[in-house]
Amino acid sequence: MVKKKSEQLTSIEHGTFDTAALQQELAQALEDDRVYKLTDDMKKRAIHTAASYDEFKNLVACADLKPISQKELRDFSRAERQTNISFNKKNKTRKKPANERRFQPTAPALDVPPATSVDFCRNWKRYLKTTDAKFRYLQLTTPERIAEMFKPDIDSDLMAEIVEVLVASWRQKGADVDPEEPSQAAFALSTMEALSQTARFSLILDFFDDHQTDKVRELFNLLEATGDIFKDDLEMLPQLKQKFRL
Repeated sequence: MVKKKSEQLTSIEHGTFDTAALQQELAQALEDDRVYKLTDDMKKRAIHTAASYDEFKNLVACADLKPISQKELRDFSRAERQTNISFNKKNKTRKKPANERRFQPTAPALDVPPATSVDFCRNWKRYLKTTDAKFRYLQLTTPERIAEMFKPDIDSDLMAEIVEVLVASWRQKGADVDPEEPSQAAFALSTMEALSQTARFSLILDFFDDHQTDKVRELFNLLEATGDIFKDDLEMLPQLKQKFRL
């Protein structure tokens, strides 16, 4: 059977013999045979190991890929580390542009009451580093604003931190109290009442650990021992204590 002209070897055309074309055709034939054998072997292995058709298809598609040796991995890792070291050195020596230095974010004014609970949490965690600073910020915020801001929810750790600040501030100040400020006991009681008004108060108490619960108990012990509470507040104290499961 005579083959069509389009199917004839390109190395034999018009009765002439092209050695270069023959070499190219032989090389291509060997490569096709190599890929076919690798693909066939992979199909035979993958049919027993693949968990799905997609995995089978991916394994077969990668049949002729050359595996990466351990030496190549080490060389690549070494080159990557050297690149990172060079990049870090350049970053350290690079000066910041003038516009970056000019527009650095500044700390918010801490002598202004927070407008939202987000503002309160940000200032409390980032900028207030001492017990006295946190207590002053609580006074600036006022119990009424605390009740309003945290009525939907409050983090249990934040509530516990507020209680610890109230206890620590009470212990530190003692009798050294500014007469123009509200009494320590009245402020602590009002703050605890404000915290108890949050929507998921009972659930928040479930997350208190023993140390945090002990701080709550310590604060109520201080409130019960002091005589600096109005009669109405004194009557509210047992109910508030019950809310905190004491």
